[in-house]
Amino acid sequence: MARDPAGMQERRNRILESLKTDGFVMVGALAKHFGTTEVTIRSDLQALEREGLLRRMAGGAVPSRSEEQNSPGVPRLNRFQEEKKRIAAFAAKMIHDGERLFINSGSTTYAFAEALKEHKGLNIVTNSIQIARLLGDVHSFHVILIGGELNSYDGFTFGIDATDMLARYRAGYAVLSLDGINAESGISTLHAAEVSLNRMMMDHADQVLFVADHTKLGRGGFSNFAVAGNREILITDDGADRNVIADLEANGMTVLVAKD
Repeated sequence: MARDPAGMQERRNRILESLKTDGFVMVGALAKHFGTTEVTIRSDLQALEREGLLRRMAGGAVPSRSEEQNSPGVPRLNRFQEEKKRIAAFAAKMIHDGERLFINSGSTTYAFAEALKEHKGLNIVTNSIQIARLLGDVHSFHVILIGGELNSYDGFTFGIDATDMLARYRAGYAVLSLDGINAESGISTLHAAEVSLNRMMMDHADQVLFVADHTKLGRGGFSNFAVAGNREILITDDGADRNVIADLEANGMTVLVAKD
């Protein structure tokens, strides 16, 4: 029988602490950390989900909507919102009027979309329902929402119909949120369903801009969709670990820091 050194309630409390700190937890990593089986960890996550304390995903869990203190249909901005707004404003200054953009779903790309409202004549392709709604009202913008399967909880589209539609377009910039980036394991997202879309956005864009607050640097995530290479620019905030930045730059990535 596998060891279970932590009592059940203590283990679950520590799972919730990790979730609050990191924004996600992974079954395999938790099982290894606690010296127990993945079956036990999945049972813990199921119990915590029933209590409304988290939401299970393939391979792990993320905070529940109530824990995020998020209103329906609006990406979570309550954590590090000032940093995200600085990153968004910095990235928006790199975009010229009339540009063609791909934008994926995420709280930082939503902040970026808000910062674009002063621009004119942008052509935007996105799989984010919230971003399409936000920018669709800007008179001079042409906004295309990619169709496909719908993740109504997080407000994005995905799947083969989505990639088939995206394949028709090219863009000057792909502006992408991410959930983890480091020089070793690369760039990752919590949503495995978005991996193929993220990759295609990168492949069909002349330049890739990753926008991520400092908590995303140096950590992995559920699903990798790219390596940290020399085609991409990462825009982050001044709370970022300088050693992580140095490692990314050693891989050829350009890292820009948005400051006050």
